[in-house]
Amino acid sequence: MKAVDVFCLCENRKYTERFQGLLINDQLIAVVGDMGLTVSKYETEENRIIVDYEVHDILLEVHYPRLEKTDNFEAVKLANMTVPEFIHYLLAWDGGEVNVDIQPGDYIYQPSGGYIRKASYVYPNGTVTTDTGELMARSDYQILNEEETQLVNKLSKSLRDNRSITEGYEVGKLSVEDEGVQIGNFILQTYDTIEVFVGEEIKQISFDEAIDYDGYDARFRPIKLTVLTEGDFKR
Repeated sequence: MKAVDVFCLCENRKYTERFQGLLINDQLIAVVGDMGLTVSKYETEENRIIVDYEVHDILLEVHYPRLEKTDNFEAVKLANMTVPEFIHYLLAWDGGEVNVDIQPGDYIYQPSGGYIRKASYVYPNGTVTTDTGELMARSDYQILNEEETQLVNKLSKSLRDNRSITEGYEVGKLSVEDEGVQIGNFILQTYDTIEVFVGEEIKQISFDEAIDYDGYDARFRPIKLTVLTEGDFKR
C-alpha cells in the first residue's frame, strides 16, 4: 500500500475535502476521514487522486461513531481491532473479488465456538456477515458441504415444525387441488388463517392467495369448537 492525499468531491463537486488515503491497487483506495474509513474506487484527475462517493462504489465503510452499535456490520470485529490489526486486515485483501465458494444464505461452521451460522452478506475478500450480525473473516469459518447443508436444513425445518406444533399449529405442505385447499391432510375453510414459510419468514396469506403458494411449507391453527352443555346456559 502507498499513502497518498485523497481529494473527496462533495455535494455534486461543489467543494472538495482532502484526506489521507492508502492506495490498495490501481482501482481501489482506503480513505481515512474525520468520521471513518471507506474502501472505494477512485480516479485520477490533474495528477490528483479523486473520490466521488456519488459516483464511485463503496466496498467497505466504517463509521467511527457507530462502531459500538451491533447493527453496524463492521462493529462486531473491527471495533476490537488495533490500528496495526486493521492495516493487516486490509493488506490481506487484494482489493478484488475472490472465489470464496459461498453465497448469501449458505451455512458456515465456526470452529472456535462450535456454531453453525448462515451467511447474510459476503464481502469481496471472503469476510461474511452472519444472520446473527457477526462479522467473520474467511479464516474464521469453514464452508459446509452439500451433505452437511442438507442435514442442517432438515434439522432447522424439524425445529421450526416442532415449535409450531407446540404453539398449537398444524404443519405440512400447502396444496391446492380440486378437493380444495389443504395443509397436509387437513382441508381448510375460507375462514382459516394460513401462514406459509417463505425462506426464513412466515407470511400470512388469504384463502384466495393459496394458489400462489402451492407446494410451500405452511401452517394453520385450527379453530377448536367446544360442545355446549346445559350448564353453559345457566346464569
